[in-house]
Formats: sequence, structure tokens, C-alpha cells
Amino acid sequence: MSKKKFVGISKEDDILKIAQIHLVKGKIVVDKLDQITLHEEAKQNTDNGNDGIKDNNSDNFTEVSFDDMDTDSIFGIGDDGPSNGTTLVEPSSDFDSDSMVQEDTDVLTVESVKTDEKVNLGKQSQNNAMLVHNLLLSVNKSKAKYALNIPSGSTIFQIIKDQDHSKLKKKVLSSVIDDKLESIYGATKSSDHYGYEIRKDGALVLASNDNEIELLNLMDQSKDLFYDKVTINEILPDEVSLIGLIRNNYKLKEHEITGIVDLGQKTTRLIFLKGDQIWSVTPLINEGTQSKHVLSTIYSKILFQLDTGELPSLERIVIANNVLGNKAITFFKRNFLDIIVENLQFDKKNVEIAPELKKTYQDYTTAIGIAWAASGYKQAAFDGFSFLPTYIADRQKVFKLHWHGMLLLALIAMVPALFNYSYHQKIEKINNLKNQIRYTDNKIENVRPLVIGVQTISQKYNKINKQIARLQSLDKGTDTWAKTLNVMDKGMEKINSCWVTAMRSVKGGILIQGYSLYRNRIPQFTNLFSKAVLQNVQVDKMKGKKVYQFTVMVQKVYGNQVTID
Repeated sequence: MSKKKFVGISKEDDILKIAQIHLVKGKIVVDKLDQITLHEEAKQNTDNGNDGIKDNNSDNFTEVSFDDMDTDSIFGIGDDGPSNGTTLVEPSSDFDSDSMVQEDTDVLTVESVKTDEKVNLGKQSQNNAMLVHNLLLSVNKSKAKYALNIPSGSTIFQIIKDQDHSKLKKKVLSSVIDDKLESIYGATKSSDHYGYEIRKDGALVLASNDNEIELLNLMDQSKDLFYDKVTINEILPDEVSLIGLIRNNYKLKEHEITGIVDLGQKTTRLIFLKGDQIWSVTPLINEGTQSKHVLSTIYSKILFQLDTGELPSLERIVIANNVLGNKAITFFKRNFLDIIVENLQFDKKNVEIAPELKKTYQDYTTAIGIAWAASGYKQAAFDGFSFLPTYIADRQKVFKLHWHGMLLLALIAMVPALFNYSYHQKIEKINNLKNQIRYTDNKIENVRPLVIGVQTISQKYNKINKQIARLQSLDKGTDTWAKTLNVMDKGMEKINSCWVTAMRSVKGGILIQGYSLYRNRIPQFTNLFSKAVLQNVQVDKMKGKKVYQFTVMVQKVYGNQVTID
């Protein structure tokens, strides 16, 4: 009897990475890893600019890009180096990212990590659907279950901490989720487009994706060529796949912070866990292993998170899909002396790697993760974030006949007699309803003049309501603005060398921008309010003198929530 196989297919740009596993005595065995290069002309353009963070403040507010800023200006580092005593180290000059990327535009090839063979598919099969078709043929068709990925950065993660969501009823929680999704996409979304989990502290971790799933489209296109059944068990974002692997293979202490570095060719994603809970998912970094400066950029992002207090601490860095090998490990160990740095490791109690794959399996971390999720082994680590469409799950269901097959056939034989009886009953009912309709029509004609009068009154009523609503909108927010200006007027008397240049209402509060000659004046200004968040501090020069430009989001003035929209 052949083993049931689980195949994880992970797409990154024009590369498909395939991991094939099976279960043996409560353990996952990774027995094959493959790589397919997609046909360049058939690639779909993807938007890697989605950094997974939605700016709900204003459509006109320009978000500061850290890629365009000098690292010294981000952290306030002068000639004496970083404030925490750590020196920013650039990658060594012998690092050549081009050696990590294989380019072949003349011949479409299938690359097998297990055998290192390259097979020329020929012109007749140079399209993506045929490539996927050939992949399906290479797997045991009757036993294989598939899992697909959503590429890193395509999924938007929101962590909502405004209340304890674990205490909300299901309908109220659903309403909260709908509101959050509508603020991003302009409309509510079905459960096929989002997943969520509630942390132990009551915060809601919401993941959503409104884009087409490219791998699913490829699988659908290949169905015309592949005549056997293909079962897709799971579709997961890359981020969720890695989070599940960490949860299942590491002993995570409740207060430890673990950073996951997901390296791609062109992009990088940083994920942070506190214990086994999702703490934060940072915006997508538009640099990958093809960039010589990717390690320095990642280091700067992590250091910024620590400097701003977004991360209270950092105990471990785990690198996934590490095609850079020891270069990445050595770089982070040199810059984070007191932090554990390692490739993502599998617990030997859970996973067994085929001997011939031990040198290369680190490049296929995500593919192994989604194959694991498809197997159902320790599934709880991945639960809540499945993006498998309902229509896919429904069409894969098979109705099976067992001992009750003969009874079902007997019921089918009775259908004609039952249908005839039901037909005559319906005809009689239809005739009775027709008589009722004629009687009702006569009544309607008698009350039609009254209906016209009611409609006229209703129109006048609606007009008056619109006028009342207009008056209410003119008065909206004046009390909050008065309180805010009053606090600033009294508080700014004690804070010199600091001035405000712009104020405007945004969703969730009031956004204040200004300048200060001294950095320590900015926290003093922020503390004027009951609840305010310092969003950004940037060093600028004005008339030859260094000043600090800052942005503060005021959420509470005295204690009353700011409600200006």
C-alpha cells in the first residue's frame, strides 16, 4: 500500500518550490524537494509594494519610507555610534547576491534539488499550465494532497488592541472584523478573504488578502490537461506557514520575543512572536537576497523596532528560506551579540529529513511548512488563517455509498410516483393562490389614493431629516477641537523651542505635526494629552540649524475618546 503524500507548492516571483512529505508513526518525513522555473513570458505581474500595513489616518498623508532615509537620522546616531553601543556593520565586499539567483530565459527548465537534473521541456511545453501539469504527473495522483502558498507580503496583517476581543460574542466580533476590512478595501469581505486569531491578552490578529491566488489559478488552468482528481487541502500565507513551524518546533517561553526573518529574492518579511503569540508583522522590505545590502537593511529595521519600543526585547532570530547560508548567520551574530541567531530548525521528534536533502532543505522552509499544514499533523499551530476558498472545498467533497446503497436505490425508484402526487398538489395550490391574488388586487385599487398621500408626506419628512442631519454635521467635533487647543495652549507655555505646524482630524484621532529644537521636548509635548502616540521623528535642517520634525497621533485629550473623523 503506497503512502499518502502531502505536497506543498510555494511561489516566489518566477520560482515554484515544491516539498513532498509523508507521515510515518506520528512524524513528518521530508522525502523530496524540487524547484520549477516558470516561463517568463507567462508570468503575471505582482504588486510587491503591499507592505501588509494599512494607513487608516488619511488618504493625503504621505507615509515616511525608511528606505529613503539615512539610518543615522532614523535612530538619532551621531559620530559616537548607536545609542545602545552596537555598531552597524555593512555586508562584506565579497558578498555577491547574483550568485544566488539563476537566470535562464532561453530554455525552460525543471530543477530537482534531489537529483540536480535539468530537463529541457521543449517548446511544446513552455507554459506554466504545462509545468504544473508535469508536476502533478510526477506525484502519486491517487494519494497526494496539495497545499498552496500566498506569497510573503501579499497578506495584510492588523493587530487590534483596543479591547478584549475574547469577551466579544461571535456576532459582535464579526461586526468588528467587517469594519476593519471595510476601512481597507472599501467593502466587507467573505470569510474566504480573511482569517484571524485572538491573542491571550485579548488582541485581535487579523490577516486579509483581496488578491487572486496565483497558484490556485495555475492549478485550475492545468485541470484541462490533467484528467485525475487534484485535492487541495490548504492555502496559507507564507507568514502563517513560518509561524506554525516555529510554534511546532521550538519551546517558546511566554515572555521571550522571537524574530522570524523570511528571506526572498526581492523582498524580506519580519515577523515577531512573543511566546507563541503573534506580536507584530512589519511592513514588507523591498530588498531580498539579490540585494547586497539586504542584511544591513534588516538589521536597521530590527534596531528601529527596539529603539522605538515596538519590541520590548529580542531573545532569538530565526532565519527562514536562507539561501545566503552562513553569511546571514554570521552577520546577525556579529551585530546582536546577546541574541541567539540560527536557521529555522526542525525538532527531530517531529520531522525527519532525507539524508540527501539535509544540505538544501533550508531553502524550502515555506514549502515544507504548507505541506505540513496540509497533512493535519499538529494542525492547531496553523489554525485560523486558512485561505482555502469555500467553492474549492465544496467541489472536492465526494458522496460515498456504503451499506445504505440499496435503500438509496429504492428511494430513487419511488421518485416518479411521489413527483406525480406532488405535481397535482402544487397545481391545486397554484389555482387557490391565483384567486387570492385577484382578491388582493381589488383591495389595492381601493387604497391606492391613500398610498399616494402617504408617499407625499414621507417625501416631506425625508427632506426635513436631511436638513437636520446637515445641521448636526456642522456642529460635529467642535467640542473636541476646543479641548485639544485648550490643552495645547496651556501646555505649550512650559515647553519652549517647540512649535506646531499642522493639525488635522483623521480616523481615530487628531494628527499633529511640528518641529522642536530639542529632541526631549517631543515626549513633553506628547505627554500633554491623556493618550497620544508618537508616530515619527525625523531630523531636518532649517536655516543651517538641526531641528526635529515630529508627528503625534492624539487619541484621547482629557480622558474622552477623540471621535473626529
